[in-house]
Amino acid sequence: MLCQKCNKNNATVHIKQNINGKVTEQYLCADCAREAGINDPFSVFSEDMFAPFTLFNQIAQPAAVPGAASEGRVCPACSMTLQRLLSEGRPGCDKCYEVFSDVFNESVRRIHGAAKHRGRTPTGGGGKKADGRRELSELESRLAAAIEKQEYEQAAVLRDKIKELREGLENA
Repeated sequence: MLCQKCNKNNATVHIKQNINGKVTEQYLCADCAREAGINDPFSVFSEDMFAPFTLFNQIAQPAAVPGAASEGRVCPACSMTLQRLLSEGRPGCDKCYEVFSDVFNESVRRIHGAAKHRGRTPTGGGGKKADGRRELSELESRLAAAIEKQEYEQAAVLRDKIKELREGLENA
């Protein structure tokens, strides 16, 4: 198929848009696509795909974390600097979340009001490990209550269950 703009070269780029139910399609050659501002297949999505990071970028300014702008922290895995993280709004790798945790936690706190999850825990999708952690937390609470009430026999039973559950979680 020939390019619909120049009618000379083979079309290598297909653009399909759906705006309010009206679908339009256009077939362009690489040169005409470049002229139209389409440099690579994913450039059409670049603005919309990274909109959440733009929001992060607006929220996580250097002032959001006291002293963050003056620090020269660098991620050891990908060499991402704090200034580059704040300007691009995207971490370079998974290690960045640890290195710049204070920036991310402050941003989450500003967006949601707290950096720690508060609310209901989803059911069904947690798996055995998540269920085991919940049970462990419940047993530890019961153990503390038993010790406070001086019910030492019950506390010993709970202690043994906790030990058994911890070993099971470590081996899983």
